[in-house]
Amino acid sequence: MSERGKLRVEKRTNLSNGERNRLRKSGYVPGIVYGRNLVSEPVAVRTDDLRRAIKEFGRNAVFELDRSEAANDLVLIKEIQYGHIISDFAHVDFQKVSLSEETKLEVPIKIINKELLEARKFLLLLQTDIVIIKGLPQDIPDSIDIDATDLKPGDVIKIGDLKTSDGLTIDNDPDQIVLSINEPRSNEIVEEENE
Repeated sequence: MSERGKLRVEKRTNLSNGERNRLRKSGYVPGIVYGRNLVSEPVAVRTDDLRRAIKEFGRNAVFELDRSEAANDLVLIKEIQYGHIISDFAHVDFQKVSLSEETKLEVPIKIINKELLEARKFLLLLQTDIVIIKGLPQDIPDSIDIDATDLKPGDVIKIGDLKTSDGLTIDNDPDQIVLSINEPRSNEIVEEENE
């Protein structure tokens, strides 16, 4: 379950490209707040504050937007865009949410103990690294973890095999393959094929 963070944002009135570049140079990330029955609102958030909040509370946490000129909204970070040259935040989209209404969010798949597979020289073939989770915003995790400790060649994990906490559902096809484990091809077989 994600903890709630707080982010201070400022309203943007100048929406030109030049103003967005000026904001980035002065340590801000331009963004937008949107939601059902809400007029989209351009905002800016300090880059360091956004980075710190994501590190402390997680990418999928519910954040309270602290604004002096409007009521505070509860939001999820729906999308972050990164710069082409400098791999830093270029733009952030906040989606207004209600803690009593379900939402959908992309959640990364994290493989735990992957080094054990590498030590046994097994090949991990990852087919997808993101799933869409549906549930209350405050219950959506930062990742879906798969423990690779007991996996062996021939094992296949599908979306339907993934476990989530009560109240959450995975919105992908249950038969979609997440990962499979194979044995490496031996050097003798590769040499024979080369001959």
